[in-house]
Amino acid sequence: MTLLETQNLAIGYQGKTLISDIHFTLAENQICCLLGANGAGKSTFLKTLLGLQPPLAGNIYWRGKALSHYCATELARHMAYVPQAHQHLFPFSVQDVVLMGRSAFLKWYQTPKKIDLEVALNALKELEIEYLAERYYHQLSGGEKQLVLIARAIAQQAKLLIMDEPTSSLDFGNQIRVLEKIKQLQKQQIALIITTHNPQQAAYLAENVVVLDKTLGFRQGPKEELLTLKNLAKIYRISPDLLHRHLNHRPKQ
Repeated sequence: MTLLETQNLAIGYQGKTLISDIHFTLAENQICCLLGANGAGKSTFLKTLLGLQPPLAGNIYWRGKALSHYCATELARHMAYVPQAHQHLFPFSVQDVVLMGRSAFLKWYQTPKKIDLEVALNALKELEIEYLAERYYHQLSGGEKQLVLIARAIAQQAKLLIMDEPTSSLDFGNQIRVLEKIKQLQKQQIALIITTHNPQQAAYLAENVVVLDKTLGFRQGPKEELLTLKNLAKIYRISPDLLHRHLNHRPKQ
């Protein structure tokens, strides 16, 4: 079943169109990775899908119903956003950060109930980081922070997680840990849209890929068709030979 769909969508900001004629579909339990150079429109596309930025043209549908028919609280119960790990200004505990994912189920005057705390703690357990519950978020490593933000999204109990470059500031070991947790989420009947600059990560995570480029426009399809040297060389403005050299370099055993 189709979860999310766009028809004739145009995205941009301040009236300036970045990419138009976007026809995007995402099925239940599907991982889709977005690739594109800086400024290609990846973040703008995500914000538009989340309802945070209005489309310049076209329509977005969630389960066949126009996104414009949902209020912000309703959308938050269906779609969760996982930003890049960041530094909180206030010393929130990990448990409190994850509990923030329950705000879509509470009225403005309500405080989290016992069931909300249970959902938050279960989200931490799913990612095997329940031992961090009493730690302060701002004192965690980059990898731990990213997993906490994913736990917050899980606590939202949304059917779609949208992740903006979830491994961008992580060391190699933490990148692998986060990628493995992302793969586990798919087994829980959760669909994911993930932006990345790493075509190898896209090839590992997703069967379905989107390429965003000012010249190529918007293209969606199987990774075998889109993750080619020719396409990637065009996207990142480098020669196919140079790209091939870097993608095929492997450490010695």
